[in-house]
Amino acid sequence: MTLIGFASLLVWFGHLSFGIFQNSKPIIFETPITGVINDLNQYKGFTYILLEHENEYWKIDGSKNYDYSEPFIADFLLKGDFLEKNKCSDTLFIKRDNQKFHFLIGDVLYNSKTGSKEFIEYWRNQRRIITEKSDCK
Repeated sequence: MTLIGFASLLVWFGHLSFGIFQNSKPIIFETPITGVINDLNQYKGFTYILLEHENEYWKIDGSKNYDYSEPFIADFLLKGDFLEKNKCSDTLFIKRDNQKFHFLIGDVLYNSKTGSKEFIEYWRNQRRIITEKSDCK
């Protein structure tokens, strides 16, 4: 492959990826989700998932759970995982191999052993999923 061909391929993949990221639907407090992951990507701290039988990607704010060996949600999720998020909830449940896992959407300090309780609580209350306007009151 020539250098020009390789560069063209990179531009095409970049355009394809950019379209996925620009046209994704953010998961908000009101959003219920149930389904199996068919595809996933990460970009600029966000995780993008495509569920089976859907044609648009969902956008998940950066999330970590330090109870898991892969704390960052983008590294933790696998194709074939079953996801569930209830309406008016900030918790995303993952079912894999008869086990259940969870992440708080947008919380990068969940189960962290660093930082004071006050700092972690302050951070948790500043997440977009909590502060945005919602009908879930």
